[in-house]
Amino acid sequence: MEDTIFRREPGGPEEMVFHRELCLPAEEDQLSVLREIISAIPGITDELKMTLHLVVEEIFINICSYSYPEGGGMVDVSFDAGDRVTMVFRDSGRPFDPTKDIPDMEEYDIMTQVGGVGRFLTFQLVDEYSYEYRDGKNVLRLVKYAGE
Repeated sequence: MEDTIFRREPGGPEEMVFHRELCLPAEEDQLSVLREIISAIPGITDELKMTLHLVVEEIFINICSYSYPEGGGMVDVSFDAGDRVTMVFRDSGRPFDPTKDIPDMEEYDIMTQVGGVGRFLTFQLVDEYSYEYRDGKNVLRLVKYAGE
């Protein structure tokens, strides 16, 4: 699907909005496609783009590695940007709520514990997040305010 830039009136003046959605193989080399989309989002700072790159990398690589450990899966990803950037990841892999059981970093022992640090970082970098398992799919929604 092509990038879509359109105007909307959410109870106020019109604003430019970026929308992109796509379905990708759950393969780590597809991360470059997501990076290109983030780089194409108009009207956001380079600092915000760098933050989004980190978040997308963590989430997408985890989906590739853990939702489809044998490979072969697909991931639907959508981006909406205006006064905030909303990213939604959908996969039909093994059900997993990444918002649960995030380690307490004050008690985390990097020498003995494995996993969870990337999810901790992800949820610290975004302003809103939610997860649900709906219609046989993991659905993770992440929001980062553009002005932050």
